[in-house]
Amino acid sequence: MIKIGILPRLNEELHRYVFSSYLIDKMRTYTILPLFLFDESQFPECDGFILAGGGDIDPQRYHQEKHPKTKLDDFKLEKMEFAVVNYAQKHQLPLLGICKGMQVINVYFGGTLHQHISHHQNITHPVILSDGREVLVYSDHHQCIDKLASGFEVQAFDHDQIIEAIRNKQILGVQWHPEVETESSLLTSFFQEVAAHKVTKHQNR
Repeated sequence: MIKIGILPRLNEELHRYVFSSYLIDKMRTYTILPLFLFDESQFPECDGFILAGGGDIDPQRYHQEKHPKTKLDDFKLEKMEFAVVNYAQKHQLPLLGICKGMQVINVYFGGTLHQHISHHQNITHPVILSDGREVLVYSDHHQCIDKLASGFEVQAFDHDQIIEAIRNKQILGVQWHPEVETESSLLTSFFQEVAAHKVTKHQNR
């Protein structure tokens, strides 16, 4: 069975780990096993990774002062997010970053962020894909890419020229939330990519 690593978030008030039911439901539809990652020792069990949304990255990582609107995420979780990107890059494993996940990818590879924008919270809006098609997506974020990381290509913009999707080989990031879509061709393609990579990896042993 294909295993995709995801990071649960700690709800301190409830003293429980939580995760996106939207994402888990999509994975179950494709008979994919979500592997909840609590330690880097679990990484070798994964065939691919998904970094979902969350709070804000510590701006010290991209050499900026903290904006008043920036709300830092859990330190341990952020450390694990960057470790996932490092592992996926080192072992050439498929990685999908969603919302904050795309921002983590961009910062890891040397890019920077706009720490606050005011018009992308809880909205459905069009984005323009690299092939010229326009699709509607759901977004809920207040930060976005400023300087694009070296080696990445932009796969989508919105009408305000905000970068909405990036790619470098097996690493893909999207600023919107494909997991909430009834049918997501993007997630389908990513799951197929993970499956194909696993087959290729097995054949090359």
